[in-house]
Amino acid sequence: APVERIGRLKALREELAGVADLLRSAEQERDEGMAELAREEAGALRQEEESVAFQVLRDLLPKDDGTEGVKGLLLEIRAGAGGEEAALFCVDLFQMYQKLAQRKRWRFEVLSLDEAEFGGYKEVVAEVTGEGCYQQLQFESGIHRVQRVPKTEAAGRIHTSASSVAVMPQAASPLELSVKDSDLKVETYRAGGAGGQHVNTTDSAVRITHLPSQMTVAIQDDRSQHKNRAKAMKILLARLYVATAVLSVKKHTHTYTLPQ
Repeated sequence: APVERIGRLKALREELAGVADLLRSAEQERDEGMAELAREEAGALRQEEESVAFQVLRDLLPKDDGTEGVKGLLLEIRAGAGGEEAALFCVDLFQMYQKLAQRKRWRFEVLSLDEAEFGGYKEVVAEVTGEGCYQQLQFESGIHRVQRVPKTEAAGRIHTSASSVAVMPQAASPLELSVKDSDLKVETYRAGGAGGQHVNTTDSAVRITHLPSQMTVAIQDDRSQHKNRAKAMKILLARLYVATAVLSVKKHTHTYTLPQ
């Protein structure tokens, strides 16, 4: 029940405070055995506290959670710590959300894709539209970590890699954000490829800067300047909408420990 979860959350935070005091005392007394036990206990308590806090947040959300004006979302996935393995994990996350969209019959369109040098993705942005897509994906924002043996690991050691996920609701119309043409600086340039060479002979790449916030989006994926500009505007508007929206959802950490 919601009341019981709130009570459990308060108790967990009190326990965490007690364990923190115990850890400080053990470190001052140089009792490494007790300190290690305190760290393990704190880790377990934090994991449970995060899970219970998430459940309490879901309990507190009203039926009409203020997302009726959201027509869709932008899903941004970025590789984080972990190098090549993080880039491969970024692909795994992207494919997971893509398959979910197919199952839910949502429209899923890639707007921007930055591939890593040795495989995988550095960053990918996709537009998702469909009934209930934002309500179901809004809590995916945060850091996603995976613990597994990489394909490139010959010794069989488990590595931890991370990628960040941002779920950005789209405004029903640009008018909601009051974005003026005079607030935008639009630049065009030739798309570059690996090694610095130009992959297009026309100025098809587009960089748009929102001057009041200094927020910048650059797109060079398409050979069409108009398509790149439209994609850049979608991403920029979504980021501005998140920055100015009243609705604010706590980011969570998601950890995947995969069987070897």
